[in-house]
Amino acid sequence: MNQRRDLSSELFASFRSPAGRFPSMVASAIAITVIRTKDSSHSSILDLVSCLALVVQFPESRIVGRLGMPAEDDVKGGVASAFFRPVMLLWASRDERKAVKLAGKLRFWRDGMMPKLDKIARGDFVPKDLVDLEQAFYRSQDGAEEAINQLNDLRYRLSGSKAANLIDAVVNDEAFGKAGIRCDIDYLLATWRGSDQGQAAREEASLTAAHLRNRVRGFNASLDRLHRLVYDQ
Repeated sequence: MNQRRDLSSELFASFRSPAGRFPSMVASAIAITVIRTKDSSHSSILDLVSCLALVVQFPESRIVGRLGMPAEDDVKGGVASAFFRPVMLLWASRDERKAVKLAGKLRFWRDGMMPKLDKIARGDFVPKDLVDLEQAFYRSQDGAEEAINQLNDLRYRLSGSKAANLIDAVVNDEAFGKAGIRCDIDYLLATWRGSDQGQAAREEASLTAAHLRNRVRGFNASLDRLHRLVYDQ
């Protein structure tokens, strides 16, 4: 509680600086929201929206009693409304922003499976490289499955939007979807384990890894497209 009160004081001061830029009523609404909120989840944003909605909808003489704050002459509907709109847009795009965050957990990084796939694709690998790839694959399994399930839920909630189509591609696209890539990595590992690990098996592993490497690049590019759609508007 004390930390939230400290934060509310800082917010109040920042929104009043430079002097007169925002009315004290709006700053007070933000401060009260931080104090009353028990966490920083979506509910806190909703509380903030509710406070600002009161500022926008009611004249000062009526809002004072609802928020329990002293009257001030500097409350202007236009200023409050200008501040309210971006907050509302932020609230409206919460599912898209959550999707970007979840999709980021699925990205292939240079310190993960990507360098192992590169080495196998070049053909200069040793059996331990397949063991390392397998360990990295299964370490990421639970987190990947959870993120994929949550992304599929968000896809249904955003159905009909560009974001929903991109989320569907990130997870399920035949060429570069995460689910298909993981299935093919599993196939690569299983085929290698069941082989004699001779020259023919090495060539097959290299071809499969080279194909997977290209798909991984396409997958990471799809994550970039989703990020641009959500944040570059």
